[in-house]
Amino acid sequence: MKYRIEINGKVHEVEVEEKGTSYMVRVDGVSYEARITEEKKRGESQVPQAPVVSVPSPAPVSKVETAPGSVAAPMPGTILKVHTAVGEPVKTGDILFTLEAMKMENEISSPTSGTVKELPVREGQTVNTGDILLVIS
Repeated sequence: MKYRIEINGKVHEVEVEEKGTSYMVRVDGVSYEARITEEKKRGESQVPQAPVVSVPSPAPVSKVETAPGSVAAPMPGTILKVHTAVGEPVKTGDILFTLEAMKMENEISSPTSGTVKELPVREGQTVNTGDILLVIS
C-alpha cells in the first residue's frame, strides 16, 4: 500500500508491503524492515490498539572506493544536471553533477584535477551507490 504522510510540514512517500511476520517499509526511496511488537498488560482493555512498529535506523553512508580518477555516485538518485563534458579540463572542487536523492539536490565535485575522459551518465538518469559517473585522466 502506498501512503503520503506529512511530518513536521514535509510530505513523505511511504510504501508498505507485508512480508510474512514483518513488513518492508519504503520511505522516500529508502527501504526498512519493520516488525510489529505487541505489548499486552494485565487488565488491558480489549479495544484494539494501533500496532507499534519498530524501524531500525538506516546504515550510515560510507565513502565509495573507486579507481583513481573515477567519480562514483555516493548515494542512489537521479542526475539532474551534468556540469561538464568529455574533453573538458576540471580542477579539484569543481562541481561535476547535481544529484537528486530523497528530494534533496546534492552537488558532486571533482576529487582531482585533470581532463574528463569518460562520462557514462546523462541528465535524467537514475544511478545507484557506486555507479561510475565520470572518469578523469
